[in-house]
Order: sequence, then C-alpha cells, then structure tokens
Amino acid sequence: MTEQSSRVVLSETVTRDAIDDAMHRCGWQLTNVVPPTGLHPGQLIFAAAEPETILYLVQDGRLGVIYVAALGQGAEAVLSQVRFELPCCDVDSWGELVDDPSDLERFRRGLAIMALTAPEPSPERVARFVRALSHADSRVRRAALTAASYAVWPDLRSALEAVRDHDPIDELRSGAAQLIDEISS
Repeated sequence: MTEQSSRVVLSETVTRDAIDDAMHRCGWQLTNVVPPTGLHPGQLIFAAAEPETILYLVQDGRLGVIYVAALGQGAEAVLSQVRFELPCCDVDSWGELVDDPSDLERFRRGLAIMALTAPEPSPERVARFVRALSHADSRVRRAALTAASYAVWPDLRSALEAVRDHDPIDELRSGAAQLIDEISS
C-alpha cells in the first residue's frame, strides 16, 4: 500500500492554468486568497464539494514547492482528486533531487518533497535529513531545518539536538530548539 499524506506536492511542471482548470472541473470554490508574507507562504483557499472539507493550495517559497493540503471529513477524497487531476510528486520522487547538495534549489525541493509527502519517515529519509543537518554548508543545514519543520519526526531528535548544541549559526540553533520543543509536546 502507498503511503498517504494530508498534503500533495505538485510537480514543478504544473501551470497555474492547469491548477485553475482542475479546480473548476472538481467544483472547488475559491473562498480566500492569502498573499505571501515574510512569515507565511501564499495560499489559495477553496471549499470542496466533499462535506466540511477545505483545500489549501500553498505556494511555498521557503521550500520551493507548491503543495495542496486538505482538512475535513473528505480530505482524502479531495486529495485523491488532486492526484488524478494534476501531475504530483509521489512519495519516492525526492530520491535523485537530494543526491547533490551543491545544486541547492533541487536539493531544497527534494527535502521538501520528503517532508511533505510522508506522514511517517523511512530510515532512508531520516538518514538523508541527518546528513543534511550536519552538512558543512550552512545553506544545506538551513534547507534541511526548514523542510524538517514541515514534518516533525521524533527520529530527527538527536540530529536536531546536535544542531541546537553545536551549530555556529544562532538562527539554526534556535530553529532546532523550536523543533525539539515541537517533538517533545
């Protein structure tokens, strides 16, 4: 059985027109537009035909991806429609993207796909994040910490503690401490 998440990452080839067409075909009604700010990504919020279900189309500049999240009774049905209507990244599409951290944009996208597409981490996902969190390049560590904030996995606790206790950059130490607090609660 394939892992399912409450989020679906859209392929980087998806156009805004394709998204609009899919939303129209599925009968989803745009209810709000939230512009991006320094702290939050831009969002289009839709009411879905499924009972009490809201769909969020999130254009996340921090991660370099567009993803869809659904909340409510019909969340899984709505996300199945998204998967049918639009090209999406599956749970394994991150592999080649995280092979080379020197291509930071591709690497960041791969980490985001890993974090957003699986509710539970595989040992390979955890190992990839651990390597990224201890990488010599602070940009790679920052990308890993940002992506990890979208999937707070207890298996990353020791790697996050190492960042919190030893990273030379205050912002990364603070971010790791926040994620550890989330894991603990």
